[in-house]
Amino acid sequence: MVKGQLVIQPAEAEVIRRIFREYANGISPQKIAASLNSEGVPAPRARAGSGHWKQNTINGNRDRGTGILNNDLYIGQRVWNRRPGNASRGFARKMNGCATRRLSCGLSTPLSGPR
Repeated sequence: MVKGQLVIQPAEAEVIRRIFREYANGISPQKIAASLNSEGVPAPRARAGSGHWKQNTINGNRDRGTGILNNDLYIGQRVWNRRPGNASRGFARKMNGCATRRLSCGLSTPLSGPR
């Protein structure tokens, strides 16, 4: 394995594909999250005491590229420099303009089609 190379986890990939499939079929992120929770599917980055799916875990924020449906990695693209610096070092928490972002295509196998 190459340092920094992403590895697809088959069980997690199937959950991602399911989310895209259900959303494409008109199911709301809120209903998708509820069904994942009722089936006991582990949520990503489960925090102590929380550990459940939420609507914003699925749809997130398009401008920030957050949420599963907006994550560029799932269509095989990796974006760097989305936000400048580190807020704890005194940098403002704002988005970098598209001109300053870096994009690499084909770094991983897409889990879904184009958005």
